[in-house]
Amino acid sequence: MAREILLVRHGEAYNSVEPDGLREVSDRSNPPLTPRGEAQAEAVARRVGQFAPDRVVASPFLRTSQTAFAYLELADALGATDVRLSEHFMFRSLLDFPGVDLEDHQARFADRLSVAPELTTRDAFPAFPESDASVLARASDLVDEWLARDDWSRLAFFCHWATVVAVTRAFLPEADFEPMHCSVTHLVEEEDGSWRAIDINASDHLPEQLRTL
Repeated sequence: MAREILLVRHGEAYNSVEPDGLREVSDRSNPPLTPRGEAQAEAVARRVGQFAPDRVVASPFLRTSQTAFAYLELADALGATDVRLSEHFMFRSLLDFPGVDLEDHQARFADRLSVAPELTTRDAFPAFPESDASVLARASDLVDEWLARDDWSRLAFFCHWATVVAVTRAFLPEADFEPMHCSVTHLVEEEDGSWRAIDINASDHLPEQLRTL
């Protein structure tokens, strides 16, 4: 059976939108989804549900975990986080990133989305500033690990702009696009072991008013 991978960018969050008082932003280096981002996550959750992944893996950053959780809750499924899907450590706010707030993570997601204890410290994450080559290397390492496994046929990754592109380039090196919030990129394996894209940066599951970069 051909394997398939769905890449989902997180919804709109308070890293690209200034705090407006509608949601608490206690850590500017790891902000939550905006209300529009939450609506985007609900919409893409239905799209991921049609894909029906065997495994779900998300960046440990709050906005990405929230986006993944929208699907996991809808599907009554479980997922895990992986530091290799993290944000690109090139933005100034990430100079002060302290690691995952485990108490907050568990309060939001309980056992639905697991996080490794080491991700509660800054040392587990890439050094700042991080090069483009570093993002590509960690994405390739993640892909190599999953391709060596035989316990899945459909895999969903919930990522950031940079890691959506980096994972795609692990399969299609010439890929060049700007992922929209809660867009999906759908990759499928051919019989000869090569991969092709069914969709790149697709957003047809989102109403027009929810389509944002």
